[in-house]
Amino acid sequence: MLELLSLLLPLAAASGWYVARQHYLKSPPSRSYPPPVSYYHDLNRLLDHRADKAQRIVEELLAQYPEAIETQIALGIFFRKRGEVHKAISLHEKLLENPNLQEVQRNDAYLELGMDYLKAGLLDRAESIFKALTATTHRIQALYQLLQLYQQERDWFGAMNCTLEIRRLSGTLPGGETEAQFLCELAREADQRSEFDLARDYVTRALKADPTDVRTLLLQTEFDWRRGRYADNLPTLMRISEQKIEYFSVILPTLKTCFESLHDLQAYRSYLTQFYARHGLNEAALALCEVIHQTEGGEAAEEYLTGVLLQQSSLDGLTRLLELKKQNGHPLTAADLEFFVQRMRGLYCAAIRYACEQCGFEGTSLHWCCPSCRHWSTIKPVRQKIAVR
Repeated sequence: MLELLSLLLPLAAASGWYVARQHYLKSPPSRSYPPPVSYYHDLNRLLDHRADKAQRIVEELLAQYPEAIETQIALGIFFRKRGEVHKAISLHEKLLENPNLQEVQRNDAYLELGMDYLKAGLLDRAESIFKALTATTHRIQALYQLLQLYQQERDWFGAMNCTLEIRRLSGTLPGGETEAQFLCELAREADQRSEFDLARDYVTRALKADPTDVRTLLLQTEFDWRRGRYADNLPTLMRISEQKIEYFSVILPTLKTCFESLHDLQAYRSYLTQFYARHGLNEAALALCEVIHQTEGGEAAEEYLTGVLLQQSSLDGLTRLLELKKQNGHPLTAADLEFFVQRMRGLYCAAIRYACEQCGFEGTSLHWCCPSCRHWSTIKPVRQKIAVR
Protein backbone atom coordinates (compact mmCIF):
# COMPACT_ATOMS: atom_id res chain seq x y z
CA MET A 1 0.00 0.00 0.00
CA LEU A 2 2.82 2.39 0.91
CA GLU A 3 4.62 1.65 -2.37
CA LEU A 4 1.45 2.42 -4.33
CA LEU A 5 0.99 5.64 -2.36
CA SER A 6 4.56 6.72 -3.12
CA LEU A 7 3.85 6.27 -6.82
CA LEU A 8 0.55 8.12 -6.74
CA LEU A 9 1.62 11.18 -4.73
CA PRO A 10 3.83 12.75 -7.46
CA LEU A 11 1.14 12.02 -10.03
CA ALA A 12 -1.50 13.63 -7.82
CA ALA A 13 0.66 16.72 -7.29
CA ALA A 14 1.32 17.19 -10.99
CA SER A 15 -2.30 16.39 -11.85
CA GLY A 16 -3.50 19.05 -9.42
CA TRP A 17 -1.29 21.59 -11.09
CA TYR A 18 -2.50 20.44 -14.50
CA VAL A 19 -6.16 20.94 -13.52
CA ALA A 20 -5.37 24.39 -12.16
CA ARG A 21 -3.43 25.12 -15.31
CA GLN A 22 -6.42 24.21 -17.49
CA HIS A 23 -8.58 26.60 -15.50
CA TYR A 24 -5.95 29.30 -15.85
CA LEU A 25 -5.86 28.89 -19.64
CA LYS A 26 -9.61 29.37 -19.84
CA SER A 27 -9.44 32.60 -17.81
CA PRO A 28 -5.89 34.00 -18.11
CA PRO A 29 -4.97 37.08 -16.11
CA SER A 30 -3.91 40.30 -17.75
CA ARG A 31 -0.21 39.61 -17.13
CA SER A 32 1.69 36.42 -17.97
CA TYR A 33 3.78 35.15 -15.06
CA PRO A 34 6.31 32.31 -15.39
CA PRO A 35 5.42 29.02 -13.67
CA PRO A 36 6.84 28.41 -10.19
CA VAL A 37 10.24 26.69 -10.04
CA SER A 38 8.68 23.68 -8.29
CA TYR A 39 6.65 22.80 -11.40
CA TYR A 40 9.53 21.34 -13.30
CA HIS A 41 10.49 19.21 -10.28
CA ASP A 42 6.93 17.84 -10.11
CA LEU A 43 7.07 17.21 -13.85
CA ASN A 44 10.32 15.32 -13.41
CA ARG A 45 8.62 12.93 -10.98
CA LEU A 46 5.59 12.63 -13.22
CA LEU A 47 7.79 11.63 -16.15
CA ASP A 48 8.89 8.56 -14.23
CA HIS A 49 5.32 7.26 -14.11
CA ARG A 50 3.14 8.93 -16.77
CA ALA A 51 5.17 10.04 -19.78
CA ASP A 52 2.03 10.54 -21.89
CA LYS A 53 0.50 13.05 -19.49
CA ALA A 54 3.86 14.71 -18.94
CA GLN A 55 4.13 15.33 -22.67
CA ARG A 56 0.79 17.17 -22.70
CA ILE A 57 1.88 19.30 -19.76
CA VAL A 58 5.15 20.19 -21.50
CA GLU A 59 3.22 21.19 -24.61
CA GLU A 60 0.93 23.40 -22.52
CA LEU A 61 3.91 25.04 -20.86
CA LEU A 62 5.63 25.70 -24.16
CA ALA A 63 2.48 27.23 -25.64
CA GLN A 64 2.01 29.62 -22.72
CA TYR A 65 5.61 30.24 -21.59
CA PRO A 66 7.94 29.59 -24.56
CA GLU A 67 10.74 31.70 -23.09
CA ALA A 68 10.39 30.77 -19.40
CA ILE A 69 13.54 29.25 -17.90
CA GLU A 70 11.61 26.61 -15.98
CA THR A 71 9.83 25.58 -19.17
CA GLN A 72 13.13 25.09 -20.97
CA ILE A 73 14.49 23.02 -18.11
CA ALA A 74 11.32 20.90 -18.08
CA LEU A 75 11.58 20.33 -21.81
CA GLY A 76 15.17 19.20 -21.43
CA ILE A 77 14.15 16.73 -18.74
CA PHE A 78 11.44 15.44 -21.03
CA PHE A 79 13.95 14.89 -23.85
CA ARG A 80 16.33 13.04 -21.54
CA LYS A 81 13.64 10.80 -20.08
CA ARG A 82 12.46 9.97 -23.58
CA GLY A 83 15.99 8.97 -24.61
CA GLU A 84 16.74 12.01 -26.77
CA VAL A 85 19.78 12.93 -24.72
CA HIS A 86 21.46 14.96 -27.48
CA LYS A 87 18.44 17.29 -27.58
CA ALA A 88 18.48 17.66 -23.80
CA ILE A 89 22.20 18.49 -23.81
CA SER A 90 21.79 21.03 -26.61
CA LEU A 91 18.85 22.72 -24.89
CA HIS A 92 20.47 22.93 -21.45
CA GLU A 93 23.81 24.12 -22.87
CA LYS A 94 22.05 26.86 -24.82
CA LEU A 95 20.04 27.81 -21.76
CA LEU A 96 23.23 28.36 -19.77
CA GLU A 97 24.30 31.00 -22.29
CA ASN A 98 21.46 33.21 -21.07
CA PRO A 99 23.07 36.11 -19.10
CA ASN A 100 19.82 36.80 -17.24
CA LEU A 101 19.71 33.51 -15.34
CA GLN A 102 19.31 33.80 -11.59
CA GLU A 103 21.68 31.76 -9.42
CA VAL A 104 19.10 29.08 -8.57
CA GLN A 105 18.04 28.80 -12.21
CA ARG A 106 21.65 28.48 -13.35
CA ASN A 107 22.32 25.76 -10.77
CA ASP A 108 19.12 23.96 -11.84
CA ALA A 109 20.24 24.04 -15.46
CA TYR A 110 23.76 22.87 -14.58
CA LEU A 111 22.39 20.00 -12.51
CA GLU A 112 20.17 18.84 -15.38
CA LEU A 113 23.07 19.18 -17.85
CA GLY A 114 25.19 17.01 -15.59
CA MET A 115 22.44 14.40 -15.56
CA ASP A 116 22.26 14.66 -19.35
CA TYR A 117 26.00 13.95 -19.58
CA LEU A 118 25.62 11.07 -17.13
CA LYS A 119 22.83 9.56 -19.23
CA ALA A 120 24.98 9.95 -22.36
CA GLY A 121 27.93 8.21 -20.72
CA LEU A 122 30.05 11.37 -20.63
CA LEU A 123 31.13 10.66 -17.09
CA ASP A 124 34.07 13.09 -16.92
CA ARG A 125 31.89 16.02 -17.94
CA ALA A 126 29.16 15.00 -15.54
CA GLU A 127 31.63 14.64 -12.68
CA SER A 128 33.07 18.10 -13.31
CA ILE A 129 29.62 19.71 -13.17
CA PHE A 130 28.54 17.86 -10.03
CA LYS A 131 31.80 18.68 -8.26
CA ALA A 132 31.33 22.36 -9.07
CA LEU A 133 27.76 22.25 -7.77
CA THR A 134 28.88 20.94 -4.36
CA ALA A 135 29.94 24.52 -3.62
CA THR A 136 26.44 25.88 -4.35
CA THR A 137 22.93 25.69 -2.95
CA HIS A 138 22.56 22.43 -4.92
CA ARG A 139 25.18 20.66 -2.84
CA ILE A 140 23.03 17.74 -1.66
CA GLN A 141 21.62 17.03 -5.14
CA ALA A 142 25.13 17.13 -6.61
CA LEU A 143 26.46 14.76 -3.95
CA TYR A 144 23.67 12.29 -4.69
CA GLN A 145 24.56 12.34 -8.38
CA LEU A 146 28.27 11.97 -7.64
CA LEU A 147 27.49 9.02 -5.39
CA GLN A 148 25.71 7.23 -8.24
CA LEU A 149 28.45 8.15 -10.70
CA TYR A 150 31.24 6.86 -8.46
CA GLN A 151 29.42 3.57 -7.90
CA GLN A 152 29.00 3.21 -11.65
CA GLU A 153 32.74 3.78 -12.08
CA ARG A 154 33.56 1.52 -9.10
CA ASP A 155 35.35 4.43 -7.47
CA TRP A 156 34.70 3.23 -3.94
CA PHE A 157 36.77 5.93 -2.27
CA GLY A 158 34.76 8.62 -4.03
CA ALA A 159 31.48 6.89 -3.19
CA MET A 160 32.51 6.52 0.45
CA ASN A 161 33.42 10.19 0.77
CA CYS A 162 30.06 11.18 -0.75
CA THR A 163 28.28 8.88 1.68
CA LEU A 164 30.00 10.42 4.69
CA GLU A 165 29.30 13.95 3.49
CA ILE A 166 25.62 13.29 2.71
CA ARG A 167 25.14 11.69 6.10
CA ARG A 168 26.79 14.67 7.76
CA LEU A 169 24.53 17.10 5.93
CA SER A 170 21.20 15.26 5.87
CA GLY A 171 21.57 12.14 7.99
CA THR A 172 20.04 9.72 5.47
CA LEU A 173 20.98 8.03 2.20
CA PRO A 174 18.28 6.85 -0.20
CA GLY A 175 20.10 3.75 -1.41
CA GLY A 176 21.18 2.41 1.99
CA GLU A 177 24.81 3.18 1.19
CA THR A 178 27.23 2.72 4.08
CA GLU A 179 30.93 3.24 4.63
CA ALA A 180 31.22 -0.47 5.49
CA GLN A 181 29.83 -1.59 2.12
CA PHE A 182 32.36 0.45 0.16
CA LEU A 183 35.23 -0.65 2.42
CA CYS A 184 34.22 -4.26 1.71
CA GLU A 185 34.40 -3.53 -2.02
CA LEU A 186 37.89 -2.09 -1.53
CA ALA A 187 38.88 -5.12 0.57
CA ARG A 188 37.69 -7.54 -2.09
CA GLU A 189 39.60 -5.71 -4.82
CA ALA A 190 42.77 -5.59 -2.69
CA ASP A 191 42.40 -9.32 -2.00
CA GLN A 192 42.14 -10.04 -5.73
CA ARG A 193 45.40 -8.11 -6.22
CA SER A 194 46.96 -10.29 -3.48
CA GLU A 195 47.37 -7.23 -1.24
CA PHE A 196 46.23 -9.19 1.79
CA ASP A 197 47.37 -6.82 4.53
CA LEU A 198 45.59 -3.92 2.85
CA ALA A 199 42.45 -6.05 2.44
CA ARG A 200 42.42 -6.90 6.15
CA ASP A 201 42.94 -3.24 7.01
CA TYR A 202 39.85 -2.29 4.99
CA VAL A 203 37.81 -4.98 6.74
CA THR A 204 38.97 -3.72 10.14
CA ARG A 205 37.86 -0.21 9.21
CA ALA A 206 34.53 -1.58 7.95
CA LEU A 207 33.87 -3.36 11.24
CA LYS A 208 34.69 -0.17 13.12
CA ALA A 209 32.15 1.68 10.95
CA ASP A 210 29.47 -1.01 11.40
CA PRO A 211 30.23 -3.85 13.87
CA THR A 212 27.04 -5.76 12.93
CA ASP A 213 27.41 -5.75 9.13
CA VAL A 214 26.99 -9.37 8.00
CA ARG A 215 29.02 -9.00 4.84
CA THR A 216 31.99 -7.53 6.69
CA LEU A 217 31.94 -10.30 9.30
CA LEU A 218 31.90 -13.02 6.65
CA LEU A 219 34.75 -11.34 4.82
CA GLN A 220 36.81 -11.04 7.99
CA THR A 221 36.17 -14.69 8.79
CA GLU A 222 37.30 -15.69 5.30
CA PHE A 223 40.55 -13.74 5.70
CA ASP A 224 41.18 -15.18 9.17
CA TRP A 225 40.74 -18.74 7.90
CA ARG A 226 43.69 -18.26 5.59
CA ARG A 227 45.81 -17.50 8.63
CA GLY A 228 44.54 -20.58 10.47
CA ARG A 229 42.45 -18.52 12.89
CA TYR A 230 39.20 -20.48 12.72
CA ALA A 231 37.70 -19.60 16.09
CA ASP A 232 38.38 -15.87 16.29
CA ASN A 233 35.06 -14.78 14.81
CA LEU A 234 32.86 -17.63 16.02
CA PRO A 235 31.32 -15.79 19.02
CA THR A 236 30.59 -12.73 16.89
CA LEU A 237 29.01 -14.79 14.11
CA MET A 238 26.82 -16.60 16.64
CA ARG A 239 25.74 -13.28 18.13
CA ILE A 240 24.96 -11.71 14.74
CA SER A 241 22.97 -14.79 13.67
CA GLU A 242 20.69 -14.05 16.64
CA GLN A 243 20.44 -10.33 15.87
CA LYS A 244 19.87 -10.75 12.12
CA ILE A 245 17.92 -13.97 11.84
CA GLU A 246 16.97 -13.25 8.22
CA TYR A 247 20.64 -13.81 7.28
CA PHE A 248 20.96 -17.12 9.16
CA SER A 249 21.05 -19.20 5.98
CA VAL A 250 23.89 -16.98 4.70
CA ILE A 251 25.88 -17.20 7.95
CA LEU A 252 25.28 -20.93 8.60
CA PRO A 253 27.87 -22.39 6.14
CA THR A 254 30.56 -20.20 7.70
CA LEU A 255 29.51 -21.21 11.21
CA LYS A 256 29.62 -24.88 10.25
CA THR A 257 33.13 -24.56 8.82
CA CYS A 258 34.30 -22.80 12.01
CA PHE A 259 33.00 -25.59 14.25
CA GLU A 260 34.34 -28.32 11.96
CA SER A 261 37.77 -26.66 11.89
CA LEU A 262 37.77 -26.80 15.68
CA HIS A 263 36.70 -30.50 15.56
CA ASP A 264 33.84 -29.71 17.92
CA LEU A 265 30.65 -31.15 16.43
CA GLN A 266 29.12 -31.43 19.89
CA ALA A 267 29.30 -27.66 20.34
CA TYR A 268 27.86 -27.21 16.83
CA ARG A 269 24.98 -29.55 17.68
CA SER A 270 24.29 -27.72 20.93
CA TYR A 271 24.26 -24.37 19.12
CA LEU A 272 21.83 -25.64 16.44
CA THR A 273 19.55 -27.25 19.04
CA GLN A 274 19.26 -24.04 21.02
CA PHE A 275 18.87 -21.88 17.91
CA TYR A 276 16.06 -24.07 16.52
CA ALA A 277 14.31 -24.09 19.90
CA ARG A 278 14.34 -20.27 19.97
CA HIS A 279 13.52 -19.49 16.35
CA GLY A 280 12.15 -22.64 14.69
CA LEU A 281 14.06 -22.03 11.45
CA ASN A 282 13.95 -24.90 8.99
CA GLU A 283 17.64 -24.45 8.06
CA ALA A 284 18.68 -25.03 11.67
CA ALA A 285 16.62 -28.23 11.88
CA LEU A 286 18.08 -29.63 8.65
CA ALA A 287 21.62 -28.77 9.73
CA LEU A 288 20.97 -30.49 13.06
CA CYS A 289 19.62 -33.53 11.21
CA GLU A 290 22.92 -33.80 9.32
CA VAL A 291 24.92 -33.61 12.55
CA ILE A 292 22.77 -36.39 14.05
CA HIS A 293 23.24 -38.46 10.88
CA GLN A 294 27.01 -37.96 11.12
CA THR A 295 27.30 -38.79 14.82
CA GLU A 296 24.47 -41.26 15.52
CA GLY A 297 23.55 -42.70 12.14
CA GLY A 298 20.69 -42.67 9.64
CA GLU A 299 18.05 -44.20 11.90
CA ALA A 300 18.42 -41.47 14.51
CA ALA A 301 18.43 -38.76 11.82
CA GLU A 302 15.23 -40.17 10.29
CA GLU A 303 13.50 -40.26 13.66
CA TYR A 304 14.53 -36.70 14.46
CA LEU A 305 13.46 -35.29 11.08
CA THR A 306 10.10 -37.06 11.27
CA GLY A 307 9.44 -35.31 14.57
CA VAL A 308 10.41 -31.95 13.12
CA LEU A 309 8.13 -32.37 10.11
CA LEU A 310 5.20 -33.17 12.36
CA GLN A 311 5.56 -29.63 13.71
CA GLN A 312 6.68 -27.76 10.59
CA SER A 313 6.50 -28.90 6.98
CA SER A 314 9.16 -28.01 4.45
CA LEU A 315 9.88 -29.23 0.95
CA ASP A 316 13.57 -29.85 1.52
CA GLY A 317 12.78 -31.50 4.87
CA LEU A 318 10.39 -33.97 3.20
CA THR A 319 12.91 -34.57 0.42
CA ARG A 320 15.66 -35.31 2.95
CA LEU A 321 13.36 -37.67 4.86
CA LEU A 322 12.66 -39.64 1.68
CA GLU A 323 16.41 -39.89 1.06
CA LEU A 324 17.01 -41.13 4.61
CA LYS A 325 14.29 -43.77 4.30
CA LYS A 326 15.87 -44.99 1.08
CA GLN A 327 19.37 -45.04 2.60
CA ASN A 328 18.11 -46.87 5.69
CA GLY A 329 16.31 -49.47 3.55
CA HIS A 330 12.82 -48.52 4.71
CA PRO A 331 10.21 -49.02 1.97
CA LEU A 332 7.34 -46.53 1.95
CA THR A 333 4.18 -47.82 3.61
CA ALA A 334 0.62 -46.59 3.25
CA ALA A 335 1.09 -44.73 6.55
CA ASP A 336 4.23 -43.06 5.16
CA LEU A 337 2.35 -41.91 2.05
CA GLU A 338 -0.45 -40.47 4.18
CA PHE A 339 2.16 -38.67 6.29
CA PHE A 340 3.74 -37.07 3.21
CA VAL A 341 0.38 -36.06 1.73
CA GLN A 342 -0.63 -34.33 4.96
CA ARG A 343 2.73 -32.58 5.27
CA MET A 344 2.46 -31.24 1.72
CA ARG A 345 -0.66 -29.26 2.50
CA GLY A 346 -0.02 -25.60 3.11
CA LEU A 347 3.65 -26.23 2.43
CA TYR A 348 6.24 -23.44 2.40
CA CYS A 349 9.11 -23.88 0.02
CA ALA A 350 12.37 -23.87 1.95
CA ALA A 351 14.56 -23.51 -1.13
CA ILE A 352 16.31 -20.21 -0.59
CA ARG A 353 15.50 -17.34 -2.89
CA TYR A 354 16.44 -13.74 -2.48
CA ALA A 355 14.28 -10.64 -2.86
CA CYS A 356 14.89 -6.93 -2.53
CA GLU A 357 12.79 -5.25 0.15
CA GLN A 358 13.06 -1.96 -1.72
CA CYS A 359 12.05 -2.79 -5.32
CA GLY A 360 10.96 -6.46 -5.25
CA PHE A 361 13.83 -7.80 -7.41
CA GLU A 362 14.14 -11.59 -7.04
CA GLY A 363 17.05 -13.91 -7.73
CA THR A 364 18.67 -17.18 -6.73
CA SER A 365 21.88 -15.66 -5.35
CA LEU A 366 22.65 -12.98 -2.79
CA HIS A 367 23.69 -9.53 -3.99
CA TRP A 368 24.87 -7.03 -1.40
CA CYS A 369 23.84 -4.24 -3.77
CA CYS A 370 20.53 -4.75 -5.61
CA PRO A 371 21.15 -4.99 -9.39
CA SER A 372 17.80 -3.33 -10.01
CA CYS A 373 17.39 -0.36 -7.65
CA ARG A 374 21.05 -0.16 -6.53
CA HIS A 375 20.10 -0.08 -2.84
CA TRP A 376 22.55 -1.71 -0.44
CA SER A 377 21.71 -4.53 2.00
CA THR A 378 18.04 -4.72 0.96
CA ILE A 379 18.22 -8.22 -0.62
CA LYS A 380 17.44 -10.94 1.90
CA PRO A 381 16.50 -14.65 1.89
CA VAL A 382 12.78 -15.31 1.46
CA ARG A 383 10.45 -18.25 1.03
CA GLN A 384 7.54 -18.52 -1.33
CA LYS A 385 4.33 -20.29 -0.54
CA ILE A 386 3.47 -23.27 -2.74
CA ALA A 387 -0.14 -23.59 -3.80
CA VAL A 388 -1.17 -27.21 -3.16
CA ARG A 389 -4.37 -28.32 -4.85
